Amino acid sequence: KPRWKGVETNKFWHNWELSLGGGISHLDLNTRGGELGKVGANTGWNINGAATKWFHPIVGARAQVDLGEFMNMIDNDTKFHTPYAYIHADAMLNLSNWIGGYREDRVYYAKLFSGFGVSIIDMNTTAATGFAWTGGLINTFRLCKALDLNLELKAILTPERDMPVALPTGQGKYSQIYSASLGLTYRFNKRDWSKAYSQEEVDGYLAAIAALEAGLA
Repeated sequence: KPRWKGVETNKFWHNWELSLGGGISHLDLNTRGGELGKVGANTGWNINGAATKWFHPIVGARAQVDLGEFMNMIDNDTKFHTPYAYIHADAMLNLSNWIGGYREDRVYYAKLFSGFGVSIIDMNTTAATGFAWTGGLINTFRLCKALDLNLELKAILTPERDMPVALPTGQGKYSQIYSASLGLTYRFNKRDWSKAYSQEEVDGYLAAIAALEAGLA
């Protein structure tokens, strides 16, 4: 099965994807106030959009914009709304094609991603901007040749000093953001990959080598 080799690299405008999704986001601080430990009290919403380019059935890259709002409980048991934005670039790895070989008729794909970007926290007041890291897993279910359904699970590390003063942060260097979103991906232009050699050519080549080895023996 072709993994890293045996597949032609397509042109630049081939194998592009546009994605749009939405879901929930959770801000996990080292010390929470109010309803300590209740996940629902510190969970908000998020939406995201991305453009992805695949250079190979296994390797790709994307640019994504995350927008959302955290809803954290603070010391006086009131809910604090914290809007945020996160713009980042990620390296993509298609685990299914790497482990199982490239197959266009596969229904489920597991895709890992990791990258860096700029986070903007608390856009209500004085926005704090800093670098942040992200990583996660995209569970892709192929609906048809052009359309995929995605369940994206993501974690973001952002400097805790960028958190709003009203939030009861601890003494750690980073705050953790977790999100889960459901969305759709549209695949356009050339969607599949061409093998560098057909199976018939490969079989003929192997048969010729076997005949040559038998003759030498």
